[in-house]
Amino acid sequence: MAARFSFNGACALITGASAGLGVEFARQLAPRAKRLILVARREEALQAVRDELLRQHPQLEVILCPADLSTSEGRQRVVAQVEESHSAVNLLINNAGLGDYGSFASAEATRIQEQINVN
Repeated sequence: MAARFSFNGACALITGASAGLGVEFARQLAPRAKRLILVARREEALQAVRDELLRQHPQLEVILCPADLSTSEGRQRVVAQVEESHSAVNLLINNAGLGDYGSFASAEATRIQEQINVN
């Protein structure tokens, strides 16, 4: 029988944590997790999520990492933040995603590369 993972005391890193499903993942984990590392581009939105979570779960540690995952610098910022916080991340919710409209054949190469980098 396989071992089961417990969310109790977990350290979770959630990308795309400033809105939508990312926020909901954070809300659902907050009562049981020890630490959440929230990653998204919009720092103000991340701060609002953190404030909401801490009002309801003051024991929770929330680390914000504003970063654009479509860039090398943004991805490096996430790695640096995890290292600086000495966090042993044991749950990754890779929620960030990037899409586009229209034909792939007519899409700009830079936009395609951004999608690959984020997704």
